Amino acid sequence: MSKIRIFIYAIYAVLALIVTCSYFLPNTYQINKSILINSAPDKIHYYVGNLDNWPEWSLWLKQDPSLNIQVLQPTGKGASQRWQGTSGKGSLTFIREDKWYGIDYDLIIDNNPPSRAGIHYILEDSSTLVEWVISGKVDIPIAGPFMALLMDSFLGGVLQDNLENLKHVVENN
Repeated sequence: MSKIRIFIYAIYAVLALIVTCSYFLPNTYQINKSILINSAPDKIHYYVGNLDNWPEWSLWLKQDPSLNIQVLQPTGKGASQRWQGTSGKGSLTFIREDKWYGIDYDLIIDNNPPSRAGIHYILEDSSTLVEWVISGKVDIPIAGPFMALLMDSFLGGVLQDNLENLKHVVENN
């Protein structure tokens, strides 16, 4: 057998392995990031629970200055915003909002299936543990499960950077 034929069979074997693995891997993901902020939940909620205040701590505009963000309703259940920029378009809508609990919201990015997300507060003595959770599904045949496995690598650092900036803003105001 020639080396070219062996090489071609090896490529087929690798492709078959990738396709087979994609059927056994989950296409869902969950990202969890947290930070301890030296403040009460209601002070943190001033920034998190009002979409008009997100630019004070959120780093999304710094990552994509072309973003055009339109806040449709700034607070309460049903609060929502949408955006569009060179990095894509999307929207979020609060489905739960409480100054001692935090927020839960639906997140849609580039017409993908909605993700469920939340920023939650857990009181710990005189500080608050703030947890940011995003979970969803990647509905792309074959590649979806591999993308789901890498989602924490794609978004985890960005969420953590935003939490660190929230901490800085809350503790210094």
